[in-house]
Amino acid sequence: MAGLAGDEQLHLRARHIRETTTRLAWNGSWLVDHAVRQEGELRPAPDATETCQYYAFYFDAASPRTHPELWKMLVSGFGPAPSAKATATLSPANFLPGFNLRFELLARNHRGDLLREARAYLGPMADLTGTLWEHNDPRASCCHAFAAHILASLHA
Repeated sequence: MAGLAGDEQLHLRARHIRETTTRLAWNGSWLVDHAVRQEGELRPAPDATETCQYYAFYFDAASPRTHPELWKMLVSGFGPAPSAKATATLSPANFLPGFNLRFELLARNHRGDLLREARAYLGPMADLTGTLWEHNDPRASCCHAFAAHILASLHA
């Protein structure tokens, strides 16, 4: 919004909010999803999700440069077949919005594993129903148009 409005003060305010949020959310391993106010102070809640990590990288609250170990874990420990260590500590992502954010981040960071992950994740959906789904399993919308967003990530 700051760029659209040409407002430097808005840009500075947004950066301050992003930096403060990231500082408060970082628990040393993950970025937690939210904070709660206790005794007049914001304190990080204990829960963290895989999708929250993707949001942080997507919106530049974290980056491979500022959080290299977290980035390494997200790239290698998650995806269509997450490691036991990863799923033991974070609630796993689902297709919308989690995996779409993941695909965007892999594309943005020129990760060659994007196509492999897209095939591994989306292939079973297409094989079973000929469509892409909203969830990891066929319990809900099995023909979700937004799932086609993968094409934009692959084209990037």
